Formats: sequence, C-alpha cells, structure tokens
Amino acid sequence: MSLKAFFILLTKHLTKKWGRVLLSSMGIMIGVWAILLTVTLSTGLSTKLKTAVNSQPLAKTVQFYNIDGIQSIFEARPDTKLKTISYGVGDSESNEQPNVVSYAPSDILGLFVNTNSESVECVNTSVNIAVEPEKAIASQEILNESCHQYQVLNQPFDFFYQTNKTNWIGKTTAPEANEIVVCYRCDQNNPLFEKLDVNSPDELLGKKINVELNTVQTIAPGGKEIDFQTATFVTQEQIKQTQITPLEIVGVIDDRSSGGGLLGGALNSFFFADRALFEKAILGVDETIDPNNVGYVEHNVFIDNFENLDDVIDFFNNKNYLVISTGQILVSSINTAFTVITIILGIFAAIALFAAIFGIVNVMIISVLERRKEIGILKALGATNNDIFYLFTFESIFLGILGWILGWLLALASTTVLSFAFDQLLLSSSDIQENLAQFDITSFDLPIPVYILAATLGLAILFTLLSGLYPSLSAAKQNPTEVLRSE
Repeated sequence: MSLKAFFILLTKHLTKKWGRVLLSSMGIMIGVWAILLTVTLSTGLSTKLKTAVNSQPLAKTVQFYNIDGIQSIFEARPDTKLKTISYGVGDSESNEQPNVVSYAPSDILGLFVNTNSESVECVNTSVNIAVEPEKAIASQEILNESCHQYQVLNQPFDFFYQTNKTNWIGKTTAPEANEIVVCYRCDQNNPLFEKLDVNSPDELLGKKINVELNTVQTIAPGGKEIDFQTATFVTQEQIKQTQITPLEIVGVIDDRSSGGGLLGGALNSFFFADRALFEKAILGVDETIDPNNVGYVEHNVFIDNFENLDDVIDFFNNKNYLVISTGQILVSSINTAFTVITIILGIFAAIALFAAIFGIVNVMIISVLERRKEIGILKALGATNNDIFYLFTFESIFLGILGWILGWLLALASTTVLSFAFDQLLLSSSDIQENLAQFDITSFDLPIPVYILAATLGLAILFTLLSGLYPSLSAAKQNPTEVLRSE
C-alpha cells in the first residue's frame, strides 16, 4: 500500500467518525490535563515558596560551630564538647569563601546611653551600687535619670540590615567605628526617643550621643573546650570603669510597627555598631587581651544568594565545622512535601491514563468489526497484513496525540485562569500586595514545564500504542475470502 493511500484511508475514517474519535480521546485528555496541572501547580508553588524563603535574610545566613563527632545540632548532649573559634580565625576563613558577604560571631554588648555625661558616670555608679550598698538608692536614682541601658547586637551587617530594611532610615552601609545604628523606640519601658527628646526617627539621624560600654559576653580564648550545655547559657562580664565614647547616629530602625519578615526575628530592638566597639569593650575587661584571639561559640555568615547556599555549607563542612542553615532545612522540607504531593496526585492522573486504555481498546475493536468488509477489500486489492496492522495502530496513536493536545490546551487554560485569578486578588487589596511584596512575590505565573509536556506526550503515545495492539493484530489476521463471503 502506498503512503498516499495509507493516509487517505486514515484521514477518511477519522473524519467520518470524528465524534467517536473525540470521545475516545477524552480519557487521555483528562489524564494528561491532571498530570500537567498537578506538576505545574506543584512546581509553581515550590518556586514561589523558594522565592519567599530566599527573600528572608535568615535563609541566607549560615551558622558554624567547632563540634567534633556529630552531624547535627540535635545530636548534641549536655556533655558534648565543643571548642570556641577565635574571631581572627572565623573572619579569615569566612573571607576565603567568595559567596560570603559579611561575617560576625554571635555576641551582645550592653551599654548605657548617658544623657548627662558631664556630671554622671554610669558604669562607675552601677559598679558602686554593689560596693557601697548604703548608697544604692541614690545611685539608682542617678542611673534612672541619666543612664539608659540598651544592647548592641553583633551579627553580619547585611543580615541585620535586610531584616530591618523596610523600617530602616539613613545610611544603608555598615557603620564606621565612630557611628552607630539605633532603634527609635527600642523598649516600651525605656524608649530611646523619649530619653533623647525627639519626636520622629528622622530627628535622630546625625545626632551625637555619649555611650558607656557596660557589659560584654564572657571572654574565652579561641580553642577553649567547653560543654555544650554550658555554651547554651550566655553570661556577661562587667566592664571595670566608665569609658565615655561619643558616637554619631547614622541609621535608625523605625520600630513603631512590627517588622523583620517571616524569618527575620525580633532584631528591631537592638543597636548595631562596628566591631571596634566590641573590641573596646573587651579591652575594658582586660586590656592585655588580643580581641582577635577571643573565642566565640557561634559564628555567622551572610551569603550573596540562596542558590549558593550548598557551596557555602560544603566549604565550612570541609573545614570540619558543624554547619546549620535554617534556609536549607526549610527548602528541604518544602521540596519533600511537594514531591510527595506531586507523586500522589500524579499516580491518580496515571490511573486515569491507564483507564483510558480500556476505552480505546473497545473503540478500536468496534472499529475493526465495523470495517471488516473494508479490510477484506483492501487485502483483496493487495494490502498486506503489515499494512492493515499499521493502519489501525496509527489510528490508535492518533487518539493518544489528539488527547494529549486537548489535555495540554485544557491545562494551559486552567493555569491561565489561575494566574489571572491571583493577579485579580493582588489588585483587589493593597495590603495583600504589600505583604506579598515582602517575599518578592508580585505575580503567580504558571508556565508548564517542557519536560513534563514531553513526558506526557510519550505516555499518551505509549498507552494508546499498547491499547491498539490487540485490535490491530486482530484486523491484520482477517481472512479476506471469509470476510467478503460473510459480508
């Protein structure tokens, strides 16, 4: 049989029985639509969740510790030994990793903002309360009037800034040695703006304040071995005497409303200052200490992009550090959840495709029975068994391709409607837009992955090929003499 005759016969039957052909393709269409929609939604939601996680500063922050013998912080026992890592070592090794933007060991510095530094010495007065109890009441009144306690957080600047950037006013780069970033309200019971007599965050910018360093985290040398349980309790050391340090406010966190994002934490009630202020506090406890040799339990790095997280984790793992990443834990959990959901829904869709096999088998058998006379004539005119087999096989494959096209169009329409509905939801509320914008989500595009299109096309062809084998073989084995005699 010539190729031209083959396609004429194929086209003639498919157009003549177009209603049956369309109905026969419905099973394939539903299965393909279900798979495409399931995978596209799963991929789209997973991508958006990763975008949301990536937009949160904590997701791009990695902590590392010097703990031997365990692979996870959850394996640590109270008697597990860890070693402090000196600032100099942590800083040097962090600078070796090209994706690290900023580094800092975890530390908290206590200070007084002295609003009457000409006549009051806050630290000396505070120390004298313990030394001279009989003067405690008078000394406390002086502290309440002129000395106001706040805390300076030592974290990577980029983490601190991005956590508070929606409420940040002023300089957006790390403060210099003579500069400081403050919160506006800080503490409801000790609001900074009242102590400095200002009425707005903008009024704080450029203001000079005198601070006295009061306490610093307990100083230990780098490489010191301590129990894990001990390391979880942070203790502070008292600075020996008043050292007034003038600083200029170059940044203000407007903490009158909550901020910090999903993973940001409550960092808007702390000050932020250059490492030099912490070094000055260390020397205030013991001037013989080299600040670079001071050891810390927890060290933090902020990376340039969440996509480079695995490289950074591998880098510190290779240095035999225990590495913890909240972002990695979250994304791993998200991927696992969506993988399970996709597999479960995909199984149901595959069942629909499998069920379509039986429908196509029935349709093709009916088609063979209806066309027995046509088969007999074709064979009498010289058509071979292979010609008849290929004719019916291609008909069944066509049903699969048609069902795939219809399923793809239906999935495309479904994802377009869902994207449009999401956009309309965004447009309906400025609050929703602002909230989602904090997670870098401004739309919900759902492009159908090319790989799943190819996979469903392959499945549709495979399933319809299998369903057409028996009818095609049955048609090919027809005896033309018997068929024509019976007809």
